[in-house]
Amino acid sequence: MEQEQVQIPAFKAARLDAIENYIAMEHNYIAIISILLKIPHEQAISIASGMLNSKSRLVLVGDLIQPLATEAMPFWQEVRERIERLDIMRNKIVHWIEVYQEGPRDDTGKVISPTVSKLVPWKTFVGTDKSALDIHALREFSARVKYTNQLLAHLAAYFLYSPEMKLTFRSIFVKKPDDNTLNQLFALIEKAAR
Repeated sequence: MEQEQVQIPAFKAARLDAIENYIAMEHNYIAIISILLKIPHEQAISIASGMLNSKSRLVLVGDLIQPLATEAMPFWQEVRERIERLDIMRNKIVHWIEVYQEGPRDDTGKVISPTVSKLVPWKTFVGTDKSALDIHALREFSARVKYTNQLLAHLAAYFLYSPEMKLTFRSIFVKKPDDNTLNQLFALIEKAAR
C-alpha cells in the first residue's frame, strides 16, 4: 500500500520538528535511567511516564547519577538546567495556538506578501503579543534541543564505558558542558580511535 505524500507548510513543519526533537531528547534521558538502573528501556519508559512532569524525571536521573557516577554531576547539572529551560519553551510550542497575520495588501485588496504564522498564548488570540513565537524561534529551539540531546547521548554512553574508556573521557564529563563541549568530545573520540 502506497503512503500518501502530504505537503506540510513550513511553520507547521518547524513546530512538528521542534516537538519531535524534544521527544528524542526525552528518550535519551530515559536511556540514562535504563542504563543506571540496569533495566530494559521499556521499563524505564514505564517509570518515567508514570511521573507527573519532566522535572520529576530529571530529579530521578540526578538521584541515580549522584551515587553511581558522582564525577558526572557537574555535567548533568548543566544539562538538567538546559532541559528545564527548554521545557518551558516546549510547553509553549505544544500548548499555544497558531495565529496567522496577513501581509500588506495592494490597492485592489490582494495580499502582496505572504501570511505569517506564529504561536501565541491562548489568552491573547491576537498576533501582536510580544511573546509570540515565530518560525525562527521554533528553529532556534530545535537547534538547542538537538545540541542538548547530543550531550545527553554522550553522557549515556559514558555510563556504559569501561573504566579505561572513562579515564579517557573523564575530563569532559567532570565539568559543566559549554558550546564547545561536543567539539572537545569529538576530538577525544578521534584521538582514541587512532
